[in-house]
Amino acid sequence: MTAVTATMQSKYSAISTTLQPDSRTIVAQLGVLQWITVTDELAEIDITRSGVNGPQTFQIYLIRSEDGIWRVDGM
Repeated sequence: MTAVTATMQSKYSAISTTLQPDSRTIVAQLGVLQWITVTDELAEIDITRSGVNGPQTFQIYLIRSEDGIWRVDGM
């Protein structure tokens, strides 16, 4: 959870705890990186994977925290 912003930790902590034992398997199935857009303070990562109804694209948003470290701020 240290890679997630403080405001998002409460939102994602329960699911992170539940999925943590299977995290290696989950990460291996995330999909294919499509593109990354980066500005000084914001990054958007788009990942696509095949779904039942065809390709699905997921966006992951990172912000540069006050300590200079990039952290997930939305998924």
